[in-house]
Amino acid sequence: MIVTKIPELKKTKNNHNPMLTKNTEITSLKASTKRREQHFNGTVE
Repeated sequence: MIVTKIPELKKTKNNHNPMLTKNTEITSLKASTKRREQHFNGTVE
């Protein structure tokens, strides 16, 4: 019983990770876009 439950737990954990990764990617993408805009506007030193 326990042995079969562990893979299920791992599977669930892996299913949550892509969303987390996607959110992180979106956040960093927004940050880099903002940085690029600031650089273009000459606000970055």
